[in-house]
Amino acid sequence: MKRLPIYCNHYIVNVNKPLDNLFFIIRDPITRYISGFNHMFFIVNVLTSHWSEIYGDKEQYNFFYKHFPTPNILAESLTSSDLMKRNLAYQAFKYINCIKNGYDIWFENINLNDIQYILRFERLQQDINSVFCNKNNISPFHLSNYDTIGKKKWNQENLYMKYLSSVAIINLKKIYINDYYFIDQLINVGLLDKTYKSLLI
Repeated sequence: MKRLPIYCNHYIVNVNKPLDNLFFIIRDPITRYISGFNHMFFIVNVLTSHWSEIYGDKEQYNFFYKHFPTPNILAESLTSSDLMKRNLAYQAFKYINCIKNGYDIWFENINLNDIQYILRFERLQQDINSVFCNKNNISPFHLSNYDTIGKKKWNQENLYMKYLSSVAIINLKKIYINDYYFIDQLINVGLLDKTYKSLLI
């Protein structure tokens, strides 16, 4: 009800305001990958009217999703014995929005000491009340997850799009190694409790 003004950035590129009084929402790199892959897949194949050139070339997305139609197939292909398939998988990781950038792009551009607090995606409602509201001296409130574009229904009907094999998980932990380093740095400076690692896949 207080309409607290928050300047939100998914990416730090082209931010033209002073980076102070920051807070950061952290998420398991692997579940973030699944979400990012499926988000772009949904936009490309279902919510076509939402397409924006800011994402890149749509035909390029169609090409990658034709070869890698699920998050698991793409992640497993990073260590495929087929050199062409493996190279194509790495190209997809460098191109597809929402999976191509890790936390390292933030780590390189901000001082961790400028971050006021961290919210854990896996415990977001809890952290909203115990951390965010306390820090900003406002009453606890409930987060609403509106489904205005049918994404929630699509997720429920396509649960296989959340599956990852053990091979896929190992590959993802390697390709997002900087994300895990970033999490360790947050723990080292006291912004994140070390028990957070128990929440990760």
